[in-house]
Amino acid sequence: MRLLKSGIINRELLISKEPYKSHTPSPTQEDYTQMLNDIKLNGQQTPIVVDENFVIIDGHTRLKIANELKTLKIKYTQYQFKDESEKIQFIDSKNIKRRHLNPWQKFKAALPKYDEEKKKAEKREKAGTLASKGTRVGKAVEIIAKETDMSPRTFERSLYVDKHASQDEKKKLETGKTKVTTLYSQLKSKNDKPPTPKIPQGQFNVLEIDFPWAYDNASTGHTGNGGAKNQYQTIPPREILEKQVPKFQSIIADDAVLFMWVTTPLLNEILQLKILESLGFQYKTMITWKKIIPKRIFGGTAMGHWFQTVTEHCIVGKRGNIKPFHCSLPNFIEAPITKHSEKPDQFKELFEEATKNIPSRKFFEGYARKPRKDWTGFGNQLQEAIPS
Repeated sequence: MRLLKSGIINRELLISKEPYKSHTPSPTQEDYTQMLNDIKLNGQQTPIVVDENFVIIDGHTRLKIANELKTLKIKYTQYQFKDESEKIQFIDSKNIKRRHLNPWQKFKAALPKYDEEKKKAEKREKAGTLASKGTRVGKAVEIIAKETDMSPRTFERSLYVDKHASQDEKKKLETGKTKVTTLYSQLKSKNDKPPTPKIPQGQFNVLEIDFPWAYDNASTGHTGNGGAKNQYQTIPPREILEKQVPKFQSIIADDAVLFMWVTTPLLNEILQLKILESLGFQYKTMITWKKIIPKRIFGGTAMGHWFQTVTEHCIVGKRGNIKPFHCSLPNFIEAPITKHSEKPDQFKELFEEATKNIPSRKFFEGYARKPRKDWTGFGNQLQEAIPS
């Protein structure tokens, strides 16, 4: 690409044609009005870019505004391009940096450059300088995400949406009626249904259950980036009572203790539905987890509509002939958060210490995220169940 000249030209001499016009996403009506008012007030600040034949390469919206305002003289910059490919690359580079584009439009504008980065990485891999396909794709995502001012996570989700969404769904993204994160959540929920694990055989007298509570609220558990529904399949409390609780009845020993995790926003509903009692347990006490949130996650703050919810609770119930623990440890643990909904190892240690006087202990964890020695795990996120 070589600069030929810059200056002022009569608007009628500029030519708008395909594919350059359609290659540039149109602004929303709100953004168009904002650009129109800005040009009215301050004049045309950014030149229209044309090729050697005065065909517009960048600036279709500015020309439209000039037509509307009946502006005769237009600022322009003229380049000579090596070929059509170089023109398209120039347009894509410009599109990536447009402030008025929504994340989906930025993603679509960046796709050709992303494909180009992948090809470059493939060449490096063939030369022995890149290790694996996963590394190759990840590196390309990081490069383009940085250029588009998107997070790598949003760009990767956009790639998934681009592959799985219908044309109607993509049109809603284009117009801003739907967000990438929302549609990603819906598509993942529909396409990536995890296998249903079976409840293990046997009876257990020390149980920890972390039901996958579903929220009605969009930002808490339904569609938000950090929402539970984006991480695993969630279930409303009433459905847990009616369909999940009966599955566990046969594995609970006559004399047993249950540590059941609950979330603060759903606490009232869980208590009203008597889910603990439906499992055959009598409420005795509660343990609280104070979460330490690192700066890299939400800036070190927590989510919440009333307060930042930095605590989570585990209610303790007993069944049959279980004596008080008389445990010397407090019912409060301050520990960093880990993966979504995964509980710190300190709680397993607390449960094990508190129940050390229960004879013939058999440990069970419902909806486990990772295996633990001496515990039988159940859950579709569990890689391996370690029998007791």
